Amino acid sequence: MRNVRYALGLALAVTGVVTIQALPHLERYSLARGDAVVEAPPGGTAEHAGSRWRLISLEPAQPGELAPAGTRALTAVIGVTPLSREAGKALAKGCAAAVRDPSGRVWTSATGSSVTPLDGVEPTCARVDKNYKAVAPKTGKEVRWQASFVVPAAAADPLRVEVRLEGALEALRLAR
Repeated sequence: MRNVRYALGLALAVTGVVTIQALPHLERYSLARGDAVVEAPPGGTAEHAGSRWRLISLEPAQPGELAPAGTRALTAVIGVTPLSREAGKALAKGCAAAVRDPSGRVWTSATGSSVTPLDGVEPTCARVDKNYKAVAPKTGKEVRWQASFVVPAAAADPLRVEVRLEGALEALRLAR
């Protein structure tokens, strides 16, 4: 009987340790699978995390020196309008972008050295001042920012852009 109690106690302890280790990563896993997504209609806008979002363009870009053969470079221009001061503060924390093809394959944004930056468009959704302090965008004013991707040349269209705000539970999916 003593061995049974010891075995049950050990099983509960192992289960507890595994649960404690896995819970912080569960949100990231569900977002990577495509769960918890706010989806904008093609060519339309969506409200997400207190801001209005739209995909302005998703076009081929000129690849830089570091883009490997057999790939294509794409640049998305995304417009986001914070609808409140709190939404602007959420944007100031930063976000990440990716593209997803119809089969569910995902590619994250490329480094600045891989794709040519666009003039007049912010390089990220978050801006910093000269002291590297986060600057929240103005309420009601659209910020246009760029996310660039290098995907296999054979990646299936239509590609959809996914944006994940730092700390938000849901992702946003935009389509042309």
